[in-house]
Amino acid sequence: MLARLVRFGVLTLVLCTTGLVHAGPARQIHGLVRQRTSTHFEVRTLGPRSQRLEREALKVLETWHHRYMVLFEGEPVGPIPVILYPRRTFHESTGAPHWADGVYDSDGAIHAAIGGVARVAPGLERLLAHELAHAFINHLSGGRAPRWLQEGLAQALADSRPLNPGVRPSVAVTRPDLLDYEGTLRFTRHLLSLHATAAIRDALADMRTGHSSDAAFQARLGGTPVELLAAWSAGEGRLAQRTMMEPTP
Repeated sequence: MLARLVRFGVLTLVLCTTGLVHAGPARQIHGLVRQRTSTHFEVRTLGPRSQRLEREALKVLETWHHRYMVLFEGEPVGPIPVILYPRRTFHESTGAPHWADGVYDSDGAIHAAIGGVARVAPGLERLLAHELAHAFINHLSGGRAPRWLQEGLAQALADSRPLNPGVRPSVAVTRPDLLDYEGTLRFTRHLLSLHATAAIRDALADMRTGHSSDAAFQARLGGTPVELLAAWSAGEGRLAQRTMMEPTP
């Protein structure tokens, strides 16, 4: 979840946004003394500390950092602060909505609720990978990536679990920013399947140099986001109709 973001939301996490605003926790973390560092991260624990959890979090973050660095051919300026919170204090400290467990804020810090766990389970790994994806997307686009792309791409990169085949986006949606959480992920995965990550990476880089998202997508993906959504929605609608007309086994 992205921090202006945070007021809204990947995953998770949350819907991301551009034009980030300051989140309270990022201005408070400097007083923390419990800290563990690696090449690209500084993990700080707010509350009871688990050194094992911190070590595992750093290992997971470094693994995903390498993946994203290869994928995006670049990396944010580090080290990236990562603040781990007890669940009871996370939402009050960050201002994140009750359904969000993570935030990437305008100061470049990742905030995550760990809920008293002692190890990095798959859910926490997806959370950390999601928020780290925001850091890379924000860096590559210079903070200019539209909210729907920030969130959809962070979801798609960090979570490869299959989608619920029974849930389909509404074909009445005519702009990507009006898609719901599930629809944003589906649309972004569709774009990745057609154009691969390199095309979207290049579109993000174009945004960093001042191009609008429409111009960047037109040049790199062959259509504006609205045009690409319209083509995708039509295909999803036809698929839904065919499925409904098929006899039930």
